[in-house]
Amino acid sequence: MINSTSNREINLENCIVIWLDATINQTDNATQSSVNDLRHIVDGVFTFYDLDQCIDYITDINDEKVFFIISGSIGIDIVPLIHELQHIESIYVFCCNTHIHEQWSKHYLKIRGVYNHIHSICYQLKRDIIQLSRNSISIQVIPSNSGQYDNNKLPVSFIYLQILRNALFQLDDFDIAKKEMIEFCRQYYVTNISELRLIDKFEANYEPTQAIWWYTGNSFVYKMLNQALRSQDIDLLYKFRFFIKDLHVQLVTLCISMLNTPNTNILYRGQGMRRNEFLQLQQNGFLSFSNFLSTTMDKALAEIYVQTSQDTVGVLFEIEGSEDVVKYNTPFTCIENLSHFPIEKEVLFSMGSIFRIKSIVKIENKEDCYRVKLMLTDTEDEELITLGKCLEKDIVDKNGLFYLAALMRVIGKYDKAIYFYQLLLKNSSLESNNPLHLSIIYNDIGWTYKEQEDYTKALEFYRKALDIDEKYLPENHEEIATVCSNIGTVYCQQHMLDEAFIYFERVTKIHQSRYQNHHILDQRYLLKDTKNMGAVHVEKGDYSKALNCFLLAKQIENEILPASQIGHGYTHKNIGGTYFKLSKYDEALIHFHKALKIQTRTLSDQHPCLIELNESIAITYLKLKNYEQALSYFKNTLNMARNSSSTNVSFIAKTYKNIGDTYTAQKEYEKSVEPYNQALTLHNSVVQDEWSRAVLYTSMGMTLWILGKFEDSLDNMEKELKKYRTKQHSNSSEKKLIVYRGLGLPNDEFEKLQKGHLISFSEFLSTSEKQELAEIYVQHGLNDIQVIFFEIELDYTIQTSTPFAQISEQSQFD
Repeated sequence: MINSTSNREINLENCIVIWLDATINQTDNATQSSVNDLRHIVDGVFTFYDLDQCIDYITDINDEKVFFIISGSIGIDIVPLIHELQHIESIYVFCCNTHIHEQWSKHYLKIRGVYNHIHSICYQLKRDIIQLSRNSISIQVIPSNSGQYDNNKLPVSFIYLQILRNALFQLDDFDIAKKEMIEFCRQYYVTNISELRLIDKFEANYEPTQAIWWYTGNSFVYKMLNQALRSQDIDLLYKFRFFIKDLHVQLVTLCISMLNTPNTNILYRGQGMRRNEFLQLQQNGFLSFSNFLSTTMDKALAEIYVQTSQDTVGVLFEIEGSEDVVKYNTPFTCIENLSHFPIEKEVLFSMGSIFRIKSIVKIENKEDCYRVKLMLTDTEDEELITLGKCLEKDIVDKNGLFYLAALMRVIGKYDKAIYFYQLLLKNSSLESNNPLHLSIIYNDIGWTYKEQEDYTKALEFYRKALDIDEKYLPENHEEIATVCSNIGTVYCQQHMLDEAFIYFERVTKIHQSRYQNHHILDQRYLLKDTKNMGAVHVEKGDYSKALNCFLLAKQIENEILPASQIGHGYTHKNIGGTYFKLSKYDEALIHFHKALKIQTRTLSDQHPCLIELNESIAITYLKLKNYEQALSYFKNTLNMARNSSSTNVSFIAKTYKNIGDTYTAQKEYEKSVEPYNQALTLHNSVVQDEWSRAVLYTSMGMTLWILGKFEDSLDNMEKELKKYRTKQHSNSSEKKLIVYRGLGLPNDEFEKLQKGHLISFSEFLSTSEKQELAEIYVQHGLNDIQVIFFEIELDYTIQTSTPFAQISEQSQFD
């Protein structure tokens, strides 16, 4: 590679241009000029003269779409190698003698043409980028017959999008936000002269009434905002918060002003749709768009964008609206007179529009192209509305940055929540002007760290909150009870039950002092106390008492909480977990599945609690020896964890091991090797946990032994058993271990043993600390066999040639 226009790790435009030519010279003025022309369209332009380097670079790309410019002579060799790669969007053959290469290039669908001038390529590239932008718009398909959603029901992700939008609209720091956005864009486009000029112009001239004009131009605003909405990148959405609000407000204003103006009932949008996504479309289902949605009154214009490819189906959306636009949750209006391109007769919908699918019909004489009739809907799912209210109850301050931070906490994006809370704490006047608000922030931060299992930081912030509350509030105030309950929970999760009891007891006394008569508020506090005691009993190992507490908590919840309240799911999960501890796996599954039904309805797909619940269900099925279901849920867990920013690598490694263990339990040893290898790769590169790695090597070693790969097996087992033993020795106060083993020996071998001869074992030797279990290794009733029992003393402090370790906690037969 000679040069690139960007050294950024993250591409916010979602596409790049790669230019391969053996004769290219980056320092040449003509080349520089051509690269600059390309950068007017796409910021990331990468030039190569070496074929192998170029192929290596292309095959390493994961998420970006590639627009590939290639010289004709090299193209003959490289196009067959890269044409089928999904991220190759379009190919442009650049040469002097076009007729030489036109023939072979016709055999490849992704080749857009053969060109002898860079301006011709730029013209086609600009059109292809527009098409990609339309095709890449974020669409959520909700089938009508989905087992996950009922007809006329919308997924929880929709309500989260609405709440996120409202949170961004609450932020009113216009000048600060504008300055932050401009500075961010300048740093991102630091080497792109054309974009920097537009940023300067934006800084000097932008007014809120110009939001539509700026959005409809093919500038940094359009590209970066669309990418943020497409990927739901919270950081980037926050940086564009003032512009999102301005654009929405301008649409609302225009929408209201046009109420009495006749408008066209049918709108159109043409695009390509991913084939797997298109297959989910069903009549009476829903389509949800997270982006601002561009449509047109000009059907012929929309049909231009109805294009197919190997990966996409051409779709013409026909949208049936209404003159009564005010009844819809999403404002939309004609922006013909405000757009960069008035000829397009554009009608723009605000972010979060949702439509019902009326029909899907194939377009005649156009292969793989369909007409999809949509109807803008004002459908309101009462259950989701209730859910939204329940979520917002957890957000005590609906204004500004606190709203956004608390929303991130509620939906499980814990790193983002901490980031926004820390921004709040930079307000130096908060402690003096509103200390109780500061206490709430500290408490929320503590809760977030607790969910991340960072108990030291959780206690640090909980104590800060408690210090403030005790200073400014009466001793029996409910806020003090809330923080004490949170502190007790952390101590409970750290197995420090004496400390937990102190705080839980204080919570109970506060509740008793505040409410003497039984009414709904009493029950709410009784619910909290009952759950606290259930958690303590779990940690004590008194699972029967814990179960009684959680079942009582469920009864109280049924009386006082709406059916969609998230708390129902957590309580079912606690009940299921307690039944699991009692080895009542069928009962555990019933409650885990009830929890899953509620949490699927109330939590986002990547919420940590939903990931953990899928894992619990998988482990329960494994205990029941229902291996197919166990594998299914372990794989669900893995997919969700890999897509979640909140999941740590050790959890992913553990899930790979669980998949390997499940295959092993099925005696499908060949299939178990791959997930074990994946887990080992993560352990060796990222996870700093020698104990878990040793257990994993042992599982892998046993599998290889069974498969007859003895040398590899012994190497794994011996090396890691030494580490395992060292770890046990360092963590254990016991220096010695007594184990037992029963054995049947032929008479002649028994006589040698009596005379003091040594005994050796060629295989791995399994023993037990329980003397009564030693007999399971003995076969009775055989002639000429003497049954003997060994009592073996093991000393961790003595170095031996044969490693040993206690594996009961990690064994399938604990």
